[in-house]
Amino acid sequence: MSNLKKILGTVVAFALVAAAALGMDAGVRANAEETAVSYSVKEYTPDKYDWIDFYGGVGDINPEDGDGVTTFAHAGLLTPLEGENIEFDTSFTLLSKKAVEEGGAGVDAWVTYSFSKVPAEITSDGTIPSYASGSDGVFLHITNYSGTTAPNCVEVQVVQRLNGETVTLDTKFVDNAVGVRTTFRLAKGNDGNYTWTLQEMGTDKVLYTLGGLAFDTAAFVNDHGQTYFSTAIYEGPGCDGNHWEHRGVSVYGLNAYTADITADCVTLSPAEYTYQEGNTYSPEVTVTIGGETLINGEDYTVTYENNNAVGTATAKVTFYGEYGGNIVEKDYLINAPAEPEDPDDSKDPEDSKDPGDSGKPDDSQEEKGGCGSSVVAASMMGVVLVLGGVALFLKKRD
Repeated sequence: MSNLKKILGTVVAFALVAAAALGMDAGVRANAEETAVSYSVKEYTPDKYDWIDFYGGVGDINPEDGDGVTTFAHAGLLTPLEGENIEFDTSFTLLSKKAVEEGGAGVDAWVTYSFSKVPAEITSDGTIPSYASGSDGVFLHITNYSGTTAPNCVEVQVVQRLNGETVTLDTKFVDNAVGVRTTFRLAKGNDGNYTWTLQEMGTDKVLYTLGGLAFDTAAFVNDHGQTYFSTAIYEGPGCDGNHWEHRGVSVYGLNAYTADITADCVTLSPAEYTYQEGNTYSPEVTVTIGGETLINGEDYTVTYENNNAVGTATAKVTFYGEYGGNIVEKDYLINAPAEPEDPDDSKDPEDSKDPGDSGKPDDSQEEKGGCGSSVVAASMMGVVLVLGGVALFLKKRD
């Protein structure tokens, strides 16, 4: 009897391990699919909520001049760009070095376009990534330090900082660039070097181009191929308080490089309603990507359409910051209420019963299941093994 128990125990253990293995394998595959995250370029117009504002200012561009954001002093964009092909629509403003008597401010001033692997944060010296800070990155440092007092002539220093070493890769003068709306491009070529170009919007005029920039992508591109943009602007004497009129960086639009969020990442709860007059139906929205659950009001906002009548309603999810550029629309149903039954059409349920139907379950039918139904069937019906010519049937206990 003890040997039989050992055999039976072995069979049961084998069946449980096999069932668990099947279930575990399915779970592993599902998790692998859930955690696969892709990235792509998306056209995006940032607003002030996409930025970290460091003791300066971030505000919307004057509507007469278009959409976008103007920054004064130090600010960091939370929406990543593509590290090997940075492109955005921008302009910068600087105080003039011309004497006050000649209509200028008579002070030194600079702005810096900074690119780093992570979003900007306060560093040990109290600044975000900039030409003067200790952070790794690539910096395009634009100054009016040059000997000229022409208001639109600036000096550009192209700087890379990596592992504590700062190298100036090039210095060049740029004329007629202050306050001009331009397309900014910093693109990696087939030779591995970068070319920086400023091209005036609406024309083919190239204000500035510089190739052969031997940037090390380790300085400013992360493992996902992303880089983060930030600005630093010098506040010199002579400012009359109208900061955004005198110096700053405006960003009208950009090519965001963010994780792709699809309808599969968005869950509505509930996803179906029964209509009652006067009600509005707004399901709870949950967004999960790569195993992370995003935060409503921080990573995205939700608006609802056609959600107060019978039919198909829509939850529109608009993403910001780290996920900027994604917009997902998810439909849900608002069903009409069931019509009351006509009393004349009612029947005695016994009249429609098959005379041979006992009302009990048919033991001859197999139990059917959904996901993993083969495992359920095996566990319900039992396991049959032939050991030494003896068939053993193990039936699951009730």
